[in-house]
Amino acid sequence: MNQSRQFFFSLAIFAGITTIHQLAFAQATSTIIAQSQAEIKLFLIWENDRAGYIDAAGKVIIPPQFERARNFSNGLARVKVNDKFGYINTQGKMVIAPQYSNAEDFSEGLAMVRINSKVGYIDPAGKVVISPRFDFGWNFSNGRARVSNNGKYGFIDKTGQLVVPTRYNQAMDFSEGLAAVSIGNKVGYINTSGQVVIPSQFDSGFGFSNGLAWVAQGEKFGGINQAGQMVIPSQFELAGDFFTGLARVKVGNKFGFIDPSGKMVISPQFDLAEDFHEELAMVLVDNKVGYIDTTGKMVISPQFDWGWDFENGLARVKIGTKFGYINKNGEFVWEPRDLS
Repeated sequence: MNQSRQFFFSLAIFAGITTIHQLAFAQATSTIIAQSQAEIKLFLIWENDRAGYIDAAGKVIIPPQFERARNFSNGLARVKVNDKFGYINTQGKMVIAPQYSNAEDFSEGLAMVRINSKVGYIDPAGKVVISPRFDFGWNFSNGRARVSNNGKYGFIDKTGQLVVPTRYNQAMDFSEGLAAVSIGNKVGYINTSGQVVIPSQFDSGFGFSNGLAWVAQGEKFGGINQAGQMVIPSQFELAGDFFTGLARVKVGNKFGFIDPSGKMVISPQFDLAEDFHEELAMVLVDNKVGYIDTTGKMVISPQFDWGWDFENGLARVKIGTKFGYINKNGEFVWEPRDLS
């Protein structure tokens, strides 16, 4: 399940020179991306306080052995061994040795790592391609990564060039070519060159999806287009991204789903709801979690204490203190068990 998004939290390559490493980086990146498109899909499990991976049939592929682990991204997964982070491939081979005090998943061919007290970025071969010089850094999106120095936010490109200076009080990652940023108490949007395309005027704002972004002026959220025009009036307590043509919204104390025109397609009736993923959305009814389809039909009855989004055909669910995985028929492919 996606965690709730929070807005407030949030060297140049010389022309004409192509180094051997740049070629190697391009080759390694394309190889990782090609592998990730064809790789088997693996799912994170925990046993005896150690993390490992199963396939979609529930077969253990990489036995639990890591102190911490994350899902695979771009063909690699971040794991923790002896209090340091490294990366494994889908065969469980350690391809980048555990050596970082902190690290993030690969995105667009690069991963943020912390070396000593600063953040930089590595390629899939483990080569540092953007030297550590930022206080904090986030994943690449739309060819830009959000970075922070001295409490101010900006954006770098994949060469490490600071294309948007670290001058914003808050910032969100780029989505559909725009990023929400704030100077002072108001939020606006910039493009990947750092140009302001929607002036600061909102109390809060989220990323674009399906050409719309949710913004608030006061306590209600409405939807703007990329020209900054309000196309869905401010009326919702909360709102989520559009997936499968629908976005979750909160009206009063209940959640429903609207289409991009703002029409209510699934009436507000759920105590909680998450975005649609793979045609299904997690909903909470009377303190139990189930899953609905895009028509609002309950296809997996509310029976779990918690649940997460479907990804590659499976969803993680919780019953009591135990965690397992179900398929889209609601059948367990990995029976619930305790983490320790």
